[in-house]
Amino acid sequence: MCLDGKSVGVRAFSTYTELSTPTDNALDNTHVRTPSATAQMQYITCRAQKCSEEGRQYPFSGRIDTNSLVVQDQYIFLQDMHIVSTDEGQVLAAVQEWNENDTYSLYISDTPGVYFTRSLPNLRTSRGLAGNLIVDVYKVLGVSGLIIANKKEDTQMKTYITYNKGQTWALLQPPTKDATGNDINCNLPSCSLHLHLQMSENPYTPDTISTKQSAPGIIVATGNIGPELSFSNTGMFISSDAGNTWRQIFEEEHSVWFLDHGGALLAVTQSAVPTRYLW
Repeated sequence: MCLDGKSVGVRAFSTYTELSTPTDNALDNTHVRTPSATAQMQYITCRAQKCSEEGRQYPFSGRIDTNSLVVQDQYIFLQDMHIVSTDEGQVLAAVQEWNENDTYSLYISDTPGVYFTRSLPNLRTSRGLAGNLIVDVYKVLGVSGLIIANKKEDTQMKTYITYNKGQTWALLQPPTKDATGNDINCNLPSCSLHLHLQMSENPYTPDTISTKQSAPGIIVATGNIGPELSFSNTGMFISSDAGNTWRQIFEEEHSVWFLDHGGALLAVTQSAVPTRYLW
């Protein structure tokens, strides 16, 4: 794999292959990571109904790292990177470079997925409940090339947006009024809107940002207004023009559902008290 023609300090073996053969494109084809005779992990493929030794194929003859196999859309990854998206025939990947400790850099590939160019360094990361890596990058559904990310700048985290698949990035324009109609004194670049981009690991709690393929241009998210991303003084914000302008709709977090292709939104207050249903 080439990353802008340079080594970026990926800490383990990284490569990928694009699925191109009828076997790899078969719906019943299984991709497996399994120990070899020397106790090293190897990558094999086989048909689901015939995965005996004689039915196995070895697309990559070398060893691979434990927990490194990812199969997504038309791509196979044997990697030590976080795959953000493989939509629109391109790969978005977060890679930790040699000079990054708690941040990752966002790379975007060409259409075949062979050459990668760095788009945004110092992405905010965290760990999930199971220790899994969470990178603060969100690909907005329904709008091509629209990505939102949280970037670390010195000691602050700031939210950036791109409309051209990472070629250029900009801070989010803050709303001019709060949820009660009062004026907001916030001007770029010292003050902007910042969004939380976490996907919920609990099926009963909402994501902090929501978009729908069927409602292009509408973004609903939890965030705050100020010099940096914060977990205090958060509210709910909405954009109906793909992130160009924003309005504050609530002063506290809500669960939001899209109705009628975004023509209506249903918001429910998140309460610490369980809801009782009487039938």
